Amino acid sequence: MARRQAADRSSKASASAAGGVTGGSEAAAGASSERQPQFAHPSEAQFGALLTYYGISWLYEPTIFPLSWDAEGHVTQAFAPDFYLPDYDLYIELATRKQAQMTAKNRKIRRLRQLYPDVRIKLVNRRTFADLLLKFGLQDRADQLIGDVKAQSGHV
Repeated sequence: MARRQAADRSSKASASAAGGVTGGSEAAAGASSERQPQFAHPSEAQFGALLTYYGISWLYEPTIFPLSWDAEGHVTQAFAPDFYLPDYDLYIELATRKQAQMTAKNRKIRRLRQLYPDVRIKLVNRRTFADLLLKFGLQDRADQLIGDVKAQSGHV
């Protein structure tokens, strides 16, 4: 938890000093009174539902990490990982879109690791997400969530 607080302080200080924004939607596992966040993609909603089902506490995009600044110190690039698992002090980024978008995500994650070395982050790529859907019997939703998984993961 100390790492997360340090990362939040660091990112908030950097974001504040550079004109960036911090915050995000939050949802706690099993908290029915919590408002469901506005997910950017259906795969994120499904991932959040899986975490909740298994009793794993999570927050949706709670921290925005500034990654680059212009000459005046304004944030020019930032990164908000999709999920934070407070019990594991771990950020999760889902990358279920096309391969062309993976390069940019990987670049942002490398930059985040350079600037915030104490922040723990894992990338869940398209194939891994497809495998999760298969494992939990949700492969019938795969086309809706990530496209043609059969061709991607080799599963029939």
